[in-house]
Amino acid sequence: MNGNQRLLLFSSLLSFCFISLYGQEIEPCEEKALLVILVVDEADNPIEKAEVTISNPDIGVVIDLLTSKDGMCEVLVPNGHGYTIGIGQVKNADYVEVPDEAYYELALKYYIDSEYAYDLSELNVSIYVATNEGVPVSETFEVVSLVDRQIYEVNSDLSGNARIELPAGQNYQVNFIGAENYMRFSVPDKPRHFRDIEIEYGGHKEGRLHPTLDKMLVGIHYSDFDSLDVANEVIDIRGLDEGTAFQVKTNEEGWAWVQLLRGDRYVFSTSVLGDFQRISVPATEQLEERITKINFLSSGDYHDYMAYIKGMEEKMEEGYADSIRRMQQRARSQSTRVHNPNPRRRVMQPEERYKVIEEKAQKEKKEIENDFTYFIRQAQEVNAVFYRFIDQWVNKVVVVDVTCSMDPYVDQVLSWIAMQLSKNEKSQFIFFNDGDGKPLHEKVIGATGGFHYTGSSDIDTILNTLYYAESFGCSGDVPENDLEALLYSTSYMDEFSELILIADNFSSVRDMELLKDLDVPVRIVLCGFRRFVHPHYLEIAYHTDGSIHTVEEDILDFRTKVDNDEVIRISNTMYRYRYGKFVPERFK
Repeated sequence: MNGNQRLLLFSSLLSFCFISLYGQEIEPCEEKALLVILVVDEADNPIEKAEVTISNPDIGVVIDLLTSKDGMCEVLVPNGHGYTIGIGQVKNADYVEVPDEAYYELALKYYIDSEYAYDLSELNVSIYVATNEGVPVSETFEVVSLVDRQIYEVNSDLSGNARIELPAGQNYQVNFIGAENYMRFSVPDKPRHFRDIEIEYGGHKEGRLHPTLDKMLVGIHYSDFDSLDVANEVIDIRGLDEGTAFQVKTNEEGWAWVQLLRGDRYVFSTSVLGDFQRISVPATEQLEERITKINFLSSGDYHDYMAYIKGMEEKMEEGYADSIRRMQQRARSQSTRVHNPNPRRRVMQPEERYKVIEEKAQKEKKEIENDFTYFIRQAQEVNAVFYRFIDQWVNKVVVVDVTCSMDPYVDQVLSWIAMQLSKNEKSQFIFFNDGDGKPLHEKVIGATGGFHYTGSSDIDTILNTLYYAESFGCSGDVPENDLEALLYSTSYMDEFSELILIADNFSSVRDMELLKDLDVPVRIVLCGFRRFVHPHYLEIAYHTDGSIHTVEEDILDFRTKVDNDEVIRISNTMYRYRYGKFVPERFK
């Protein structure tokens, strides 16, 4: 028999006779009605000291009473309202409406069976299950005794309510599907004690997990830069203390859920992001849930983007190989040799090159004097940037990649020198060729070399230095030792110097691990830029607090913008910095 069956309400009309037997001590009046309540067992024996509550929170009425030895109590309540009657631990035993009538009296009689009233071994437990928003949950779950492991199956109804009889003096555990050990409660060893338990639970759904007392729930949501959910992303999780390892995958809404045992530390990673988060789960038993959000390209888009970057480099590799074959054939047919014993590049003699550069410089000087957009219109990256910063970059240390792919841009550097547009300019040049012709297996990070310095303003000296640097041929592979060259060049700087890198946007930087040692802002002039900036140069600009320059754009205050989570726009592409990586917002 459940608690609802134990409370039987007799009609006030049928039981009105007991008002006169009780001998009222208070009387109804014009504004207040008299309620007289009798509580008896199933043998009609009165129950003394039964707890009775009359309440209507809307009008501020909450009255607690105890029955006399005759099982009776009385109270005056305002007319014209409804009241909830609670008997003992049953908070909603009845609800009565009191009409708006003067001198109104109402007698109520309640039966409570002897098991409820006197049995000390069985306790009534009322359980209410609802979401954190107060929506009732109809659910089948288990209540398990922690003493004898007895399992009691419980079903909450559509109102979220359930009743169960449990032995007194024990502790119990609640298990939901997918959430074992969700909560615990105790039933005291007290007579006529009734427990009201409220459980906040979201309800069982396929694939949906919940926190438990011994497992913290972590929800991971993956979205792209357009805030669209990313499905089927695999997330690896490693337990550092217990050595556990497992995977979860995001669903169609971009969510993945995982329960983590308490008292361990975990590392989250993906194939793209690497180890992107660490979580320590405290050993304290509690219901705990954490949310982690990933905002990044999908792994598919990211791999496509990196394949595009790799494709740019492979095209350069093919160009290198083709150029080398042609140069070797030309060298053999002409029986000429340059500094490299295995000539791979035709290098123009300084005298010949001077004539070409001088003629070009005179023409371009006239053009720029008449049209300040001339260098932009001619797509001359180096000269366009130098011209925009003619008054700011007076004291320059210019680091120039002089490998084969950079020939057109090296000519721009020479043309700038020959034009002498700035009378106050003081420039030093470091021409680097990625190792002076070393084979790849001899190119050690930080010790590849191939740097050729000149601090002279004399064009002949500059041309001779450049000729010697170029005479070692092409570097033989696409990645270059840009950072080693930049670190080498800092020794020629003073406090007024600007460090400028004339970089090949199609070439990766072989020695990125040296970036941590570079603490001078680098002004990066991108050569060959079309659609995307190579991510290595974005990283160099960010970590050195430098800047990025294209033929038309100057991205200054680069680090500040990134640290403020601003979108970096270069040409028509938006870049985001996430998880230590620069990526375009979209790549399709």
